[in-house]
Amino acid sequence: MPTLRKVFHLTCWGAKMSSLAGASFIHLCRFEQLEGVRRRHFGGGRVRVWELDEAMLDPTKLVDEDSYGHGSFPHYYDELPAAAVIRWVDVESSMDLMSAETSDE
Repeated sequence: MPTLRKVFHLTCWGAKMSSLAGASFIHLCRFEQLEGVRRRHFGGGRVRVWELDEAMLDPTKLVDEDSYGHGSFPHYYDELPAAAVIRWVDVESSMDLMSAETSDE
């Protein structure tokens, strides 16, 4: 059975996916990048983590890029399809991130 490949999007606590409408592209990250993104862009504070099934995204619109010198991150150049959302988790700490990743394994 193929392994489910996931990408993640972080938003402010309580945000809805509709808040992304009109963006030219959407910043995503891999699991191992989550904590760095949470610290760098959200001050290590509370965030909502959107877990996405990469197979549900159009591969021609998913591009790994190093836009800001922090390494290569996935960017999605379209609206995220609702079918790609596996779940969302509200996160307050690094431990929350770790438990969120293992809770459905």
